[in-house]
Amino acid sequence: MSTPMLRTPQPEQADLQSPGFTDTSARSELVPRPAFGIRIADISALKCDGTIVTGQRKIPTLPDFDKVFAAFAQGTLFQAEQGFVAVEDLLPGDWLMTANGTPEQVTWIGSTTFSAGDPAGHAPIVRVMADTFGMNRPENSINLGPAARVLQTPPDLRAAVAPNGMMTPTGRFVDGVSVVDILPPAPVRLFHVALRQHAALMANGLEVESYHPGTTSLRHLSQTLRTTFLSLFPNITLLSDFGPLHYPRATDDKGQSAA
Repeated sequence: MSTPMLRTPQPEQADLQSPGFTDTSARSELVPRPAFGIRIADISALKCDGTIVTGQRKIPTLPDFDKVFAAFAQGTLFQAEQGFVAVEDLLPGDWLMTANGTPEQVTWIGSTTFSAGDPAGHAPIVRVMADTFGMNRPENSINLGPAARVLQTPPDLRAAVAPNGMMTPTGRFVDGVSVVDILPPAPVRLFHVALRQHAALMANGLEVESYHPGTTSLRHLSQTLRTTFLSLFPNITLLSDFGPLHYPRATDDKGQSAA
């Protein structure tokens, strides 16, 4: 027996001459539509009293929010006090080694999924090959997100940088050979990690930056977006709670530096 075809009822046509009809087409054109989409982020934070808060947040697909999470691909290995731990296995309260040889406590971990279908576009992965920045820097290839920064001063800024080096976006070093862009065909989950203070973490032998929003980057956000942004970090009250930047930063644009 054949299955009868189901037809979707067609809406009735409105009578434009009826007194109960209001033409809203012109009005809808005046209502601005959001220029961004929404994605779901997972967060986990260590509060001052030692409790751990975990949850999900809805965030807009805006660059300032994407940068909060788009640093480390799944499988990135961080040097801890007792060996190595993958970023996806980290917990708030863990201790990770920093570039200066001292451990720092993890206070926040965030992650979300990026895909080519996102309103903000795809999130390219930057693959850094082994020994790109020197012997064992990194020890083996590492996949980093567009928000990742490495402790490596660009050649054009070496004359005007602090002795401890500069945190530089990995995209500044893409050369198609040792540092290459990868466009994942499938959605990828990216992570970021914050410590009690700004520092350089050791990931696959390469010094990479812990999360810090910067000192001036969020001033252009509306009060609503700033409140949404701050809700991603239940372990702090004010953005100033992130503390100072301990390394100078280079921007995505050559020849410039940023706080």
